[in-house]
Amino acid sequence: MRLRKKTTGTAAAMVMAVGAVAFASGPASAGGCGPVGPCGRVDNNTASDTMSYTLKLDTGGDHRCNVWNFPGGQRTVSCQQQGLNPGKGVGGRLHDGKDVDAFTFPNTGYHVTFNGGITQSYHERGMWTKISNTATAVCKDVSSFQTPYCEVMG
Repeated sequence: MRLRKKTTGTAAAMVMAVGAVAFASGPASAGGCGPVGPCGRVDNNTASDTMSYTLKLDTGGDHRCNVWNFPGGQRTVSCQQQGLNPGKGVGGRLHDGKDVDAFTFPNTGYHVTFNGGITQSYHERGMWTKISNTATAVCKDVSSFQTPYCEVMG
């Protein structure tokens, strides 16, 4: 009998742990980091291009964001857009505790690649890229491109 209770307790703990992992890596949360888990971050390391980001993607907000990589395909959703000057970053548990959900460049197109991938894609100005809660997007000037180049890791 004691073995059965211990096994049941272990199974319940495993279910809770799996649920916590699924929750932490699920859809972007609105605005802030939860009590556990990672948070999305963006770094605008360009010399002169203002970036826009949102902490509220598809969870309300006064603006609309056209997201090319929304689950299920391109979609325009509610958001709350904020500007990010060159040389600045926002988000991440260890930085300011905010959870960035998506980013764009409102005045220029940009290139993006995920997790060091060989392929990259180009997006017109104002087209949004969604990032996961575990991701950091670092955008910079690269001499082979005339627009910002963004690497999304995580």
